[in-house]
Amino acid sequence: MPGDNLMLHAAIVRRRPAPGCRGLRGRRAVTPAARREEILAAARAKLAKEAEQSLDAWEADHRARIEKALSDQGFTG
Repeated sequence: MPGDNLMLHAAIVRRRPAPGCRGLRGRRAVTPAARREEILAAARAKLAKEAEQSLDAWEADHRARIEKALSDQGFTG
């Protein structure tokens, strides 16, 4: 459908699913019981860091992470 990429980008920037998108509902991550507290603490720390950021700062950090991941896999552009 035309505009899907734009809607996806908008959803990422707004930090919520685009209209008609299921988002992350119903998905579960498997967490080893031995690392439960460690993973929960890391998730809470990440959430707190993101809550303090402006949307522009969050988007810049997100874009940098994605570009690094892509370049690490050999993608250019």
